[in-house]
Amino acid sequence: MFLYLMFLLLPVVEIALFILIGDLIGLWQTLFLVVLTAVVGTVMVARQGQQMMARAKSAFTTEEEPDYPTAQRIMIIFSGAFLMMPGFFTDAIALLLMFPSIRINIFEYMRKITEPARLHPRFKSKFDNKSSDFAKGDVIDGEFSEVHPEDRAENSSQKQVTQQH
Repeated sequence: MFLYLMFLLLPVVEIALFILIGDLIGLWQTLFLVVLTAVVGTVMVARQGQQMMARAKSAFTTEEEPDYPTAQRIMIIFSGAFLMMPGFFTDAIALLLMFPSIRINIFEYMRKITEPARLHPRFKSKFDNKSSDFAKGDVIDGEFSEVHPEDRAENSSQKQVTQQH
């Protein structure tokens, strides 16, 4: 429902802002601003995206948890997508996402609200030392054999005969 409302209301907000800003500064200046933000946004995304890729690579080589660099790249990608869309509201969101301090705050908020899911064993990562059974040394060597239902009946009757003697 939230996404439906967002996709419904976003164009309405953008059109209203086009009309308001167009009335204030004129048609050509408004169009120039839209094109300018797209160009500036593309350059900023390319520059920051390269920096984030370098940080993510270093996180993998030092075996740090890659959540933060991954979240950074995702937010930069969203920022680039918003800057490519014509509109002032999406441009404002995109420009806010360009500030590392805002991205950090968004990441920490998302981490806080998803913490219960992160505690579930299914969502543990290989970078989480608490989740690895191998880190504890609890490796058990064993063998198995497949038992079919008809074999199970024979084995249980043989055990009963053996126990009676």
